[in-house]
Amino acid sequence: LLTLPSETVPGTPVSAVLDLPDAVLDLEITPNRPDCLSLLGLARELGALYDLPHRRPAVELTEQGRPVADWAQVTVADNERCPHYTARVLTNVTVAPSPAWLQRRLERAGVRSINNVVDITNYVMLETGQPLHAFDYDLLAGGRIVVRRAAADEKLTTLDGLKRVLTPDMLVIADGEKAVALAGIMGGADSEIRAATRTVLLESAIFAPDPIRRTARGLGLSSESARRYERGVDPAQAEWASRRAAALLAQWAGAQAAPGVLDVFPAPPAPVEITCRRGRLETLLGLPAATADLARAFTRLGIEVLTQDQDAVTVRVPSFRPDLTREVDLIEEYARLDGLDRIPATPPRSTIIPGAADAPSALRRDRVRQILVALGLREAMNYSLTTAATLDPFAPDPDQRRITLPHPISQDQSVLRTTLLPQLAATLAHNRGRQIETAALFELGRVYRLDAAGTPTEEEHVALGLLGPVGRPPVERRRPLAPAEAFLALKGILTECLQALGVTDWQAEPTAAPWAQPGTALRLTCQGATLGLLGLVTDEWRQRQRVSDPLALAELCLDGLPATAPRVTVAPPPAQPAIRRDVALWASAGVTHAAITACIRAHAPAELEQIELFDVFADPERERRSLAYALTFRAVDRTLTDEQANAFHEAIKTGLQTDLALELRT
Repeated sequence: LLTLPSETVPGTPVSAVLDLPDAVLDLEITPNRPDCLSLLGLARELGALYDLPHRRPAVELTEQGRPVADWAQVTVADNERCPHYTARVLTNVTVAPSPAWLQRRLERAGVRSINNVVDITNYVMLETGQPLHAFDYDLLAGGRIVVRRAAADEKLTTLDGLKRVLTPDMLVIADGEKAVALAGIMGGADSEIRAATRTVLLESAIFAPDPIRRTARGLGLSSESARRYERGVDPAQAEWASRRAAALLAQWAGAQAAPGVLDVFPAPPAPVEITCRRGRLETLLGLPAATADLARAFTRLGIEVLTQDQDAVTVRVPSFRPDLTREVDLIEEYARLDGLDRIPATPPRSTIIPGAADAPSALRRDRVRQILVALGLREAMNYSLTTAATLDPFAPDPDQRRITLPHPISQDQSVLRTTLLPQLAATLAHNRGRQIETAALFELGRVYRLDAAGTPTEEEHVALGLLGPVGRPPVERRRPLAPAEAFLALKGILTECLQALGVTDWQAEPTAAPWAQPGTALRLTCQGATLGLLGLVTDEWRQRQRVSDPLALAELCLDGLPATAPRVTVAPPPAQPAIRRDVALWASAGVTHAAITACIRAHAPAELEQIELFDVFADPERERRSLAYALTFRAVDRTLTDEQANAFHEAIKTGLQTDLALELRT
C-alpha cells in the first residue's frame, strides 16, 4: 500500500507522482575543495569546465513586524573561533511534514527527513554548502545567543539523545543560562524544533575548521554540518543562505520574518590577491600560454581578474575558494581547465652530486634487503598499525609501553606495532591456508614504543620467517618436516646474512620468548648487545591458525648492524688445473667436523683450495663415524705435479694422525 498526496489527480503517471526515475550522483570530494560540497558549488564547477553560465536561486523575502533586534541579542565571546554569526527570527511558524518531493530529495542525498523547518535548513545546506540551525525561540532563556567556550565539565544533551561532558576547548552556542548547541556540529535537545514551535531563531554562522575538527573527534561525533565546517565554509555566503532559508520557511511553513538580521562580523577577511606569471606557468607545465587565455580561464572559475598585461595576470581570489593561496594553485587551475592531457611527458632526470651519500640507516636497510633476496627470501609489507590482540601472543605489554591511537579510524589499526613478528607470522599462516606449502619471507619496518620517560621511540627492525620444507628438492618435500630442520634452516640464513654484513663475532644463548616453543628460543648478541631473537612459534599459536608444519621466526634490530658491507676481494678465475685427493678416516663421537677441517688447514700448504665432506656413515657398535673428505689443490702460478700433490696429501694425513689420533681408512 502506498499513500499518495491528497492533491494527486487520478490518472497521473506514477513516475510523475513518485518523481521517478531519478539519478543520484555519489561524488568523492577532496578535502581541499569544500566549495564542491554543495549543489551550487558543483554547478559553478561544471559551468567552469564547460564554459556555461550558472546562477543562484532568486530569493524573495518579505519582512514584517517588530525588528529582529527587539526579539533577540547575539554576543560572540570568541571571534577567532566564530568570526561571523548571523541570526534571524521567524514567527507564526507551522511545523508539519515536508512536501513529499522534498522528503525524497533529502533521503536520496542521505539526510533523514524530520519536519519542514529542520528539512529546510538541511536542504539549504545541501544547496549552498552553508550549515544552518533552527532553535525554538521560546526555549532560549532571555532570547539571547552567546557564542562562547564551554565551562569545565559542562554538560549538554545533543539531538542524538546522548549527554555529553564538554571541555573548555569546545565552542558552544548558549542562551542566557546554559549551552544549547555544539557550535557547528549538532544542536541540543533542550532547544530543538517541536510540533508546538511557533517562533524560530535561525542561525547561519562561520566557525573555524580546526576547533570543529578537534571537538568532533574528541566526542566521536560526526554530522553533515561538521563535515563542511572542518573543510571551510564560504564566509561571504552566511547571510545569503540565511535569507534563502527564511524565504523557504515563509513559503513552506507560513513563517513571517522579522525585519533585519543580527550580523556579527567584526573583521571580514582581507581579499587575497595573487599574480600568475606567464613565464612561470610555461616553466611548470611546459605549455605555451597567453595572458588572455589565463584571464579567460580564471573568469570561468569565478575568479575576478584585476589587472592583465603581456607577462602576468593579477586576480582576486573569491571567498569560496580557500584552497587558492599561491601562484602555483592558479597554474594548476588553468592546467585542469586547459586539459591535463596536453601537458607533455618529460623523461625523469637525475643529477649526481659528488660526495653525497644516503643516510647510514638507508644504506643498511638496502644492504639487508639485497642480502635476503639473494638468499631466496621474498619481502612482505604490513601496516605499522595493528591491534592489541595481534600483538599480545608475541609481545605482551605489562609495562604499558605501547602507543595506542586515541581516536583510530579503524579498530583493526589502533595500536602501533612493537614487533614485526605477529604480522609476518600471520602472513605465513594466511599463505599456508591457501595451499602454499613453502614460503620464506622477510619484512623491513619500524617498531614503536614508549621509553621509560613516556617518550615515543622507534627502531628499524627486520623479521624473517620460514614455512614448510624451504630449500628441499621437490622429491623430498613430502617427507615430514622436523622442527629442528626448520630451526636450523633459519639459523643458517641468519648466519649467512650476518656474515655478509661483516658481523662474525655474534653469539647465541638460550632464552625464553612468549611466542616461542619452550626450549627453542635463542637470544642473539654481539659484543654484549642484543641483536634479536630466533625460535619456533608455539604449537598453541600454530593450532589456532591451522598451521601443521613448524614455523621458524627471527627478528633483528638493524640499528646495531653495520651500515656498509665489508670490502670483498674478488680473485680472477683460475688459469691452472686442480688436483684432487681424498682422505677417509674413523672419528669418535667427540671429534667434530670443525676440528678436523681446522687440523687439515693447519698442515696444508697454501695450494689447498677447498675441503669438501662428501661421505658420512656411522658405526654404532663402536661409537664412531666414518668421514670422507675431498681435498682440492691448485697453484696460481704453475701447474702442480702428482708428486707435489701427493706430498701435500701425506703431510695432511700425518697431521690428522698426530694431532687428533684419527685412524685413516685405505
